[in-house]
Amino acid sequence: MSMLAGTAHYEQWEKIHNLKQAVKTMNFLAKNKIEQRTDLLTRIEEMPRQAKRRGIV
Repeated sequence: MSMLAGTAHYEQWEKIHNLKQAVKTMNFLAKNKIEQRTDLLTRIEEMPRQAKRRGIV
Protein backbone atom coordinates (compact mmCIF):
# COMPACT_ATOMS: atom_id res chain seq x y z
CA MET A 1 0.00 0.00 0.00
CA SER A 2 1.24 3.44 -0.86
CA MET A 3 2.24 5.87 1.85
CA LEU A 4 -0.27 8.25 0.29
CA ALA A 5 -3.18 5.87 0.84
CA GLY A 6 -5.66 7.40 3.22
CA THR A 7 -4.60 10.96 2.56
CA ALA A 8 -7.04 13.49 1.15
CA HIS A 9 -4.87 13.88 -1.97
CA TYR A 10 -4.84 10.15 -2.64
CA GLU A 11 -8.57 9.84 -2.05
CA GLN A 12 -9.24 12.63 -4.56
CA TRP A 13 -6.91 11.03 -7.10
CA GLU A 14 -8.61 7.66 -6.54
CA LYS A 15 -12.10 9.12 -7.11
CA ILE A 16 -11.00 10.79 -10.34
CA HIS A 17 -9.20 7.66 -11.51
CA ASN A 18 -12.27 5.51 -10.85
CA LEU A 19 -14.51 7.97 -12.71
CA LYS A 20 -12.16 7.94 -15.70
CA GLN A 21 -12.22 4.14 -15.74
CA ALA A 22 -16.02 4.16 -15.59
CA VAL A 23 -16.14 6.58 -18.54
CA LYS A 24 -13.82 4.33 -20.55
CA THR A 25 -16.06 1.37 -19.79
CA MET A 26 -19.22 3.24 -20.76
CA ASN A 27 -17.62 4.45 -24.00
CA PHE A 28 -16.53 0.89 -24.88
CA LEU A 29 -20.01 -0.47 -24.21
CA ALA A 30 -21.66 2.27 -26.28
CA LYS A 31 -19.19 1.89 -29.15
CA ASN A 32 -19.82 -1.85 -29.27
CA LYS A 33 -23.60 -1.47 -28.89
CA ILE A 34 -23.66 -3.40 -25.61
CA GLU A 35 -26.75 -1.94 -23.96
CA GLN A 36 -27.84 -4.70 -21.61
CA ARG A 37 -26.18 -7.27 -19.41
CA THR A 38 -27.46 -10.02 -21.71
CA ASP A 39 -25.69 -8.36 -24.66
CA LEU A 40 -22.43 -8.46 -22.73
CA LEU A 41 -22.89 -12.08 -21.67
CA THR A 42 -23.66 -13.08 -25.27
CA ARG A 43 -20.47 -11.38 -26.48
CA ILE A 44 -18.43 -13.13 -23.80
CA GLU A 45 -19.85 -16.51 -24.79
CA GLU A 46 -19.00 -15.84 -28.46
CA MET A 47 -15.36 -14.95 -27.80
CA PRO A 48 -13.88 -18.50 -27.74
CA ARG A 49 -15.64 -19.38 -31.02
CA GLN A 50 -14.43 -16.20 -32.69
CA ALA A 51 -10.87 -16.78 -31.50
CA LYS A 52 -10.94 -20.35 -32.81
CA ARG A 53 -12.24 -19.20 -36.21
CA ARG A 54 -9.46 -16.63 -36.40
CA GLY A 55 -6.83 -19.17 -35.43
CA ILE A 56 -5.95 -17.39 -32.22
CA VAL A 57 -6.54 -20.44 -30.03
